[in-house]
Amino acid sequence: MTRGPNPNPPPTNWMDHLDAETRTLEWKNAAGLFEEDGVTYKKAAAHSKFRGRVWNLERARLANEKPANERNAKERDDILKVDHPREHTRLHEGGVGGKEIIPPPAGWRNDLDEDERTEFWKFASGLNIDGTSKTPAAHSLARADIIWKDKVDAAKKTSPSKRTIPENDILREDEERRAKKAELDKAVYIIWKDKVDAAKQTNP
Repeated sequence: MTRGPNPNPPPTNWMDHLDAETRTLEWKNAAGLFEEDGVTYKKAAAHSKFRGRVWNLERARLANEKPANERNAKERDDILKVDHPREHTRLHEGGVGGKEIIPPPAGWRNDLDEDERTEFWKFASGLNIDGTSKTPAAHSLARADIIWKDKVDAAKKTSPSKRTIPENDILREDEERRAKKAELDKAVYIIWKDKVDAAKQTNP
């Protein structure tokens, strides 16, 4: 069984159907007494990890009770830690699930203070319509788009006669991207229109 000092108390609603003494014992041995062999006692680290998970879920639950536009940075981080743990670990510790986040362009959102700017950059794609967190991939794509647009804008500001080869390559690639997007948008519209027309014929 676990030894040492008593851990910090659990959330007030955790197993609150138990009496105080039983609840304290359950919290101290939160991961269960034995390993899968049914003989070896679990180590203190296992219980500590389990208690940490309980608190992570509770903090995320409380944060989710607030409207999305009223959550502070800590509350958004609490939700990210539960909903997207790999992304949370990567943002805070680095090296897990990908590289460290590339800093934003120097001129991006300078109307914000440093902490706000860092927070907005981490979650560049914003929230879903229902206030839930978007996926890490969505934020990564949004950051990539911002960085690309900054490169294009910088190249356009250079006089055509003074542009470097990389700058001309950026502008040429941007034109190709825009053309491909226009083709894709047109294709999507045609598919959507066909579905609308089919629905009208089915339900005149």
